[in-house]
Amino acid sequence: MQVHRTKKEDKKDAPVAQIFVVQPPGALPPSQPTALPTVNPILFTGQAVLSTEGMAELAKARDYLRGHPDTAVLAFAYTDTRGGGAVNRALAARRAQDVRSALIAEGGIAASRIFVAELPETDLPTLTGRAVDRQSNRSVQLMLLAVPPRGH
Repeated sequence: MQVHRTKKEDKKDAPVAQIFVVQPPGALPPSQPTALPTVNPILFTGQAVLSTEGMAELAKARDYLRGHPDTAVLAFAYTDTRGGGAVNRALAARRAQDVRSALIAEGGIAASRIFVAELPETDLPTLTGRAVDRQSNRSVQLMLLAVPPRGH
């Protein structure tokens, strides 16, 4: 004798997958991510001279970092395409160092919270041809990053 089951009966007898999340005693629930403010590019007027707007944005980032020790900053340093490759690399490094130094010396931000990437002619904020003077490319762009708590 053969028994025939309907599709409804097959589903009823099928095992159900279950997932259990177990927290160790005393573990804190995961914190909700907070939105970090956006900082406008820090613009330079010439070689490595901060513009007035650049100084204001640097102060904005410094003030936020002072009040939020769980935040780090990644600085992307750029140049326009007017100079040669070696000159532009050195200029991007100088601009990045100026921003880093200002955050450390004048801002009181720990050096361990500042990360620098020099991208003088790669991945420019505003793509241009060779030998084009563009202020948006004479900049250091800051990205604020949440740092995971230590000891967890």
